[in-house]
Amino acid sequence: MNLANIFSEAVAQNFSINEVMQFKNSCDFSADQDEYSTLAAHVIPEPFSLVRFSKGKEIRTLRFMAYVDGGFRFLGLLRVPAELYPGVGKAMGLPEEASPQARPIVVATDVQLAKVIHPVPPAYPSEARRLHIEGKVIIRAIINQDGAVGDLRVMRGQCPFAKEAVGAVKQWRFTPTLLKGTSVRVSSIFELNFRLSR
Repeated sequence: MNLANIFSEAVAQNFSINEVMQFKNSCDFSADQDEYSTLAAHVIPEPFSLVRFSKGKEIRTLRFMAYVDGGFRFLGLLRVPAELYPGVGKAMGLPEEASPQARPIVVATDVQLAKVIHPVPPAYPSEARRLHIEGKVIIRAIINQDGAVGDLRVMRGQCPFAKEAVGAVKQWRFTPTLLKGTSVRVSSIFELNFRLSR
């Protein structure tokens, strides 16, 4: 589907343009968790844009577009392969064909936090400090059998905070989780709050 058809369809369904955004940097405070992985893997300094349509409380987002050769080009729904940006790509679990026994066991946040033996606090983004911006990042992490953090997925959070949170959580180490005497992979959700000192 081309860009003109997408806009025509939105108009036909009574959507109006709610917001147009342009991301000039690889990590921008305007970016949410849905834009984070693409922007974080963005290596060409060409700005990306998106358009949000609204109809009442319903929101639709058209991402991403780039201005090329005098006009906007729809890039499509970009998906960043996990191997290109480690730590952000894969979410939970294994491919569908994986056996249920190989899937990580979901562990409550407070239980998993009690097993942290090497916490690393995230750095406060300098731009956020300068602008007096606070934020919160929610990350789903898979902890391997040895207690090291494996795959991560940013569930919520602005890009600069998310970037620092991912960098910190990747360094965390946990006491391995045992199931019937055998260490197992587990999955848990962590919330990291970025607050300026008062």
